Amino acid sequence: MNATAATGAAILDKLQELLGDRFNEVLELPLAEVPNEILDYIKNNPGQTLFYASNGAIFFFPALLTGPLLNALGFTLLGPRSGKYLRHAHK
Repeated sequence: MNATAATGAAILDKLQELLGDRFNEVLELPLAEVPNEILDYIKNNPGQTLFYASNGAIFFFPALLTGPLLNALGFTLLGPRSGKYLRHAHK
């Protein structure tokens, strides 16, 4: 599995965790109702489609990005993690 597919799978897993039983209701869209032009675009541009979908997910659930990003930078729920360079910046 490449990085794009892994990211897409992680986003869908997080959405399913957040939405619970309503996950299938939110993502339900009969393919018969989708215009062929849109389906062709999705087939020809899967990376761009994932980009649009992930932007929508982050718009509605910003913690999907900000939580892991701030944690990677050395922040926790209580403030800067000890031993990290950001701790010195906040003195």
